[in-house]
Amino acid sequence: MGVKATAHSGKYRNIIGKFTPNHPEKYRGSYPLVYKSKLEARMMLYLDSNQNVKSWVYEPASIQYIDKSDRNRKKNYWIDFMVEMVVNGTLKRLWIEVKPSGETHKPTGNKYTSTLLESTKTYIKNLCKWTAAKQLAKHRGAEFMIVTEDFFKKK
Repeated sequence: MGVKATAHSGKYRNIIGKFTPNHPEKYRGSYPLVYKSKLEARMMLYLDSNQNVKSWVYEPASIQYIDKSDRNRKKNYWIDFMVEMVVNGTLKRLWIEVKPSGETHKPTGNKYTSTLLESTKTYIKNLCKWTAAKQLAKHRGAEFMIVTEDFFKKK
């Protein structure tokens, strides 16, 4: 299957597991290939097994952005995937961010809870990242897209 769950501590505490491509000729990144969420693992499986995917790489480049949720500080954001894929007979370059759907829309709820505050901060930070990524992707002839768990329900 390619996915091996492992437990990590120390500087790799956010790593959930390692992925070994079944089609290593398509993967253009460095090894070991580690994922930080189950959604990332599912995306790796999808990219590795999809015959329309010609090449892909995980966390290939950082994008500088202004984080409005943190006093307009300059920060770096690592794009999750860069992919070359045939879509409707045309080779497309895609920059893909994988996120839980809950982080892709504006939070709602009781306006004084700390959970709502953190969710709102995360949402604003994500919007800042995605705005910068969309602009740079367009400039470089690529399309930026966000993939959530809903993408895999259709597959």
